[in-house]
Amino acid sequence: MFNKKNSKTESKAFKSRLVNKKEWWFVLQKCENCKTAFSWSKIYKSVWAYKSIVCDKCGKEHKITIPGRFTFVSLTILPTLIFSDFLSPFENILMTIIVGTTILLFGSLFTPFLVKYKERV
Repeated sequence: MFNKKNSKTESKAFKSRLVNKKEWWFVLQKCENCKTAFSWSKIYKSVWAYKSIVCDKCGKEHKITIPGRFTFVSLTILPTLIFSDFLSPFENILMTIIVGTTILLFGSLFTPFLVKYKERV
């Protein structure tokens, strides 16, 4: 019948697989030279300004890739434009702007985890 011991073991194994997948999905970009992870805030500021990131440890410069720029736009600007132009249920323009800005900011929070940088040669 139902065995509590096996159930707990299976549950721990399932949770460890989930944690490993989450760690893989939400990993910040690392320096290609010394493998030091960039900080979330450094990537976030770099994405908004389209500036290069300089590694604090080895000093190598990394620039955002073209697919990284498309990722940024698809998570921030594109959802905001789609909402404000086509899906806005509000007749009040101020409410549409507030919700659109909220969508923009919420989408931008994930960009440091998903954009890719390449070492500048």
